[in-house]
Amino acid sequence: MDSVEIFFCGLLFKLKIYETEGYAFQTLFNNIMTSAFPNFQPIVPWGSAGDGGNDGYIPSEGKYYQVYGPSIARNNESVVNYAQRKLRDDFFHLKDKWGECSTNAPLEHFYFVYNDFFKGIPAPLEEAMLNLKEEAALTEGRVLGTFELKNIFFTLPDHNQIEIVGYLPPTSEIPQYVKAKPIGDLLEYMLKRIDFTSLVFSSATDAPDVAKKAKYNELSQPIKDYLVRCLRFNSYIDNFAQSSQDQDILQAISDFVHKLYLRSKEIVPDDAEDASDLRFVWIVNQIIPPAIRENHHARTSYQVAALVILSYYFKSCDIYENPPEEKNENVEQLS
Repeated sequence: MDSVEIFFCGLLFKLKIYETEGYAFQTLFNNIMTSAFPNFQPIVPWGSAGDGGNDGYIPSEGKYYQVYGPSIARNNESVVNYAQRKLRDDFFHLKDKWGECSTNAPLEHFYFVYNDFFKGIPAPLEEAMLNLKEEAALTEGRVLGTFELKNIFFTLPDHNQIEIVGYLPPTSEIPQYVKAKPIGDLLEYMLKRIDFTSLVFSSATDAPDVAKKAKYNELSQPIKDYLVRCLRFNSYIDNFAQSSQDQDILQAISDFVHKLYLRSKEIVPDDAEDASDLRFVWIVNQIIPPAIRENHHARTSYQVAALVILSYYFKSCDIYENPPEEKNENVEQLS
């Protein structure tokens, strides 16, 4: 992958972290670990016996993992207190059920995987693990957070990374048009009429207002570049509106996009690193129908069409915050 693809891949991975909780977080962890370590064996609960405190392990190395993915809305003191109890309870449950298995290496490495939403491991949870490590005479006892998961993720081959995050924005050759089930009049209209290959190789349009708004909202340079380059296709959206029998169709799309933006602010907290970028990528993903996301060739064209739509409504002030208006110093002096 090139540098831009790596950048977007990192954003998409962060989105996965913010969107997953509970068993979905465990599934994400399993996907990363099975790709990174061929001998890693995921364990799923079975009947009344559950999983015996073991969410996954590497039998030959005696490494056991317990996974906890709290909801971001509940990531507070009560969750940390619960995590401390869970860490201890799961370990001793694990020791009883799996520790004496003769076919495995001894239980000497225990890892508590915790979704900290890139905030870092809470001190009480780290202290609980250190105490457990000493008490149980473990060779290694650690709490693994999302920063470490991200490091493992980026050691994976490109195809594994893409499989986990779902897709990447187009940075190379883009199909001109891919026949697929219509996902809305506007998307279909643009897919039939625009040669999106020119987007990749085009230079940025001079759009100081858009650049200023992007900077005010702390959007990164790659996303700002996409917004500015997509402006050249905005006339197609106006042409679509003129050809439509529904006079309010652009307003309906505006309402839809604005609701997506508000929802993105609920999913990605303000204090998240790269919050504005993460919200942008999330909105693009939501515009693309789920069935299309699974089709690599089709989703590329749909994705670029979604970027054009976002550039249109970004410019028209329907998404993201507008920078404060600058006072005209000449007018002030005359007054």
